[in-house]
Amino acid sequence: MQYFKEIIKNQRLLAVFIFSCVLLNFPFISIVNNGAYTLGMPVMFIYIFVVWVLLIILLFIINEYTSND
Repeated sequence: MQYFKEIIKNQRLLAVFIFSCVLLNFPFISIVNNGAYTLGMPVMFIYIFVVWVLLIILLFIINEYTSND
């Protein structure tokens, strides 16, 4: 049973990696790279920062709640 939990955890981490590659790659970056400003900052910087923080939170949740007990 422990082995299957580890496999599921690895699959979730791989899915987050692929999801992050998609979100931080050309099509999505070009959508937000339009020269607009929000709160005095370019929208692209805000997008990258928000995606980065959400990915860290998602990785924390996966590692914390799919424990190896």
